[in-house]
Amino acid sequence: MAIPDLLFVDANIWLDFYRGSNDAALRLLKHTEALAAKLIVTYQLENEYKRNRQVAIVEGMRELKAPQQIARPGIFSDAATARMMMKHVKEAETRVKKLRDRMVKALRDPSTHDPVYQACQRLFQKTDDLTITRDNPLRRIIRRRAFRRFLHGCPPRKRNDTSIGDAFNWEWMVHCARERTAGLVIVTRDSDYGVTLDKESYINDALRQEFSERVSRKRSLRLCSRLSDALKLFNVKVTAQEEATESELLSNRTLNVANLLDRNPLAKSFYQNLGELPYGVPVDSSPANVAYYRAMGVPLGYIEVDNPVIPPSESERNEGDAAKSGADGKARAKRPKDRDGKPTEESR
Repeated sequence: MAIPDLLFVDANIWLDFYRGSNDAALRLLKHTEALAAKLIVTYQLENEYKRNRQVAIVEGMRELKAPQQIARPGIFSDAATARMMMKHVKEAETRVKKLRDRMVKALRDPSTHDPVYQACQRLFQKTDDLTITRDNPLRRIIRRRAFRRFLHGCPPRKRNDTSIGDAFNWEWMVHCARERTAGLVIVTRDSDYGVTLDKESYINDALRQEFSERVSRKRSLRLCSRLSDALKLFNVKVTAQEEATESELLSNRTLNVANLLDRNPLAKSFYQNLGELPYGVPVDSSPANVAYYRAMGVPLGYIEVDNPVIPPSESERNEGDAAKSGADGKARAKRPKDRDGKPTEESR
């Protein structure tokens, strides 16, 4: 198989570097940076990453907690093993505190203390014909094309989407591939680019046909949901640990969603009606969570109207029905009545 020429890594993948459980995620980042000459970048991608970086850091550190004090029988309180155990617990507490201090520094001054931010800055600010910035005159042409496809409802576009961000990125990808007469690999987990089944991703049929017509029928278009799979297409040696780290990250996300749906039948019914199982995630009242999962490209558990409406719980739905019933009763009581106490014909 010929080595693909160009690579696009979506914002949800860049944000995943903050959620890895070990340094293997940073090694994947270094592999990606080594392919800078083949990497397609847009200022829309940079904006999406920076808008959600802080939330991703907090999300990745959420599980970082100091171990609890271990209870021990009083008669062994002076035992050497017990004293050593307490010493290790205190050392763990100290290390957790240091990591949290590093997180605060990364939030306060990312250009100095955030290695992911530093790498992204180098990539997002590179000056080549694969990078489109706000001062590039081509941005107006790409934006008009993106707006046109958005109005026509063409993919990539999420359900009820009000942003042309994905369309803008796609139009720039097509432009770069056409200028270079090159193939393209897209790394994303956004469902509007295609579907993933049994670890294999399939590009949307409309996008495949469009790429063939606008670029070349001889150039390949590949979709990957895992960065490690895409790197292999560029002959990058990915270790088993790096693959395992990415697999663990994805399995944890799927497990969390499955647990939510098992506990909440109403949410399950909601996602089934949307046809988006099993990829939906819970959305609480936190705007930060909403922004984070939207950036990840995961369908959200609310309907976008003038304002987001979170699916009500069973108790909230019952309360709403009761309140509505009471209001209807009061309204009926206020209707004009005739001498026999019946509603007049005008009020029926």
